[in-house]
Amino acid sequence: MSDLQPPLPPIEPSERVTTVPPEPPAAVIPPEPRRSRRGLWIGLIVGGSILLLVIAGLVVAAAVFSSQHTPEAVTSRFVGALIAGDDAAALATLEESPGGPGYFLVDGVYAGATDTISGYRVLDSSRQGGMAAVTVEVQQGDQVYTARVPLVKTGRDLLFFDRWAISPDVLPKARIINPRPAGMGLLINGVDTPAFTGGIQFDLRALPGTYTLEATGGGDLYGAEPVSAPLLLGAADNVNIDVSIVLTEAGIAAAQQAVDAQFDACVAQASVAPGPGCGFRVTGTDGLTLTTLTWSITTRPTVAFEPYDGSAVLSAGWPVVSDGAGSLKFSASGPDGSGDAFVGGVNQQGVIVFRDGVAEFISGFTD
Repeated sequence: MSDLQPPLPPIEPSERVTTVPPEPPAAVIPPEPRRSRRGLWIGLIVGGSILLLVIAGLVVAAAVFSSQHTPEAVTSRFVGALIAGDDAAALATLEESPGGPGYFLVDGVYAGATDTISGYRVLDSSRQGGMAAVTVEVQQGDQVYTARVPLVKTGRDLLFFDRWAISPDVLPKARIINPRPAGMGLLINGVDTPAFTGGIQFDLRALPGTYTLEATGGGDLYGAEPVSAPLLLGAADNVNIDVSIVLTEAGIAAAQQAVDAQFDACVAQASVAPGPGCGFRVTGTDGLTLTTLTWSITTRPTVAFEPYDGSAVLSAGWPVVSDGAGSLKFSASGPDGSGDAFVGGVNQQGVIVFRDGVAEFISGFTD
């Protein structure tokens, strides 16, 4: 029989064994992978390509901007605006306003022009200092002609690009001659020009095209037919546009009646020298006593009526000029006997005016 071992004594709380778990192993940080040389080259190539694209874009932009600032480009914008009928854009390319009365340049006038420029091509150009000139061939109506477009350098854009403007001298100049009675006006392509009442002649710049001028406010006695005139780009000489105010058929009849009445009144005078303003007389009667004197018309003088003249010496009106001499017979008698005389080369001249619609003839003879 074996010997029994006595039981172990109980463990007191203070004698309990505490088990501490082991610390986890430290994390292993893998070494940083070595950057691929291939990726580095790709980055450099992409970055360089972007830089080259930026530089190329700047070069292209500079080239485009520069091409838009050449005399040829400005001329093309000017003529292109004329073809498009955009008078405001065309005038914006000019160095300065043409100056003087701008009757041809007011709104609506160019829109009413006919035979405007419809095509063009640049032939050549030249530069000298701050001046340039571009020669273009243009199609205007049924005409094809060359024109020289002068330009002036007016400054720089972005410090590098010359800025060019077209000299207003390239615009054709029209000389409008329109003496007229009070109360009459003038239409240019149907547009009223009220400021034109200040004179009888103006030199005006215009955009190229054909313009029609029409007087208004005449009436039954006088007026004017519409006048059309083509104005060409770059033309050096004035184009005279004479809007003459002439007598109508009714006006001519009234004027002729006034002229005849004055002449008849002169013939009716019992005088060797009728007057005033008759312009004829008989000579060789000195020392004779004449008791009966009569004039009779052999051939009545004829006259023509010229357009209105606002600066006529006698009066503003329609000048009367001789269109054919007349002749008269003079008969006289008295204590010393009787006789006849013939007077040739009788003319009439002067001016016709209308007062309250009635024609009046003012003779140009003062005797």
